[in-house]
Amino acid sequence: MAKSLWKISLRQIAVHARVGIHDEEQLNRNEVLIDADIWFSMDIKKDEIDETIDYKLIYDLILAESGVPSKLLETMAMRIVKSIFKRAKAVKKIRIRLAKQNPKYLPLVKEAVLELEKVRS
Repeated sequence: MAKSLWKISLRQIAVHARVGIHDEEQLNRNEVLIDADIWFSMDIKKDEIDETIDYKLIYDLILAESGVPSKLLETMAMRIVKSIFKRAKAVKKIRIRLAKQNPKYLPLVKEAVLELEKVRS
């Protein structure tokens, strides 16, 4: 019997990250809202956390990787995705959305958004 394909989502994880190409953005952290969609394949038979993907694991990985200074949102997104694939073997696909709030050098922009979708190869 085929395993089921499941999806979990974490929405608007608010981090204050050192992300940006300008010195001020590295010195003064930017608020970034992170959304993550995680597709995984498992045959869940028991009502136990080891039968699924632990939301806390995904959350902790996102916090850890967003804490590393980056010049680009793209770099941060790729680090998050690689970390999740490495630690959660059942994950098949990830969509990550990073929204830098009120970018300092774009005064009329509410948020600058990057989205990355990656399938395990």
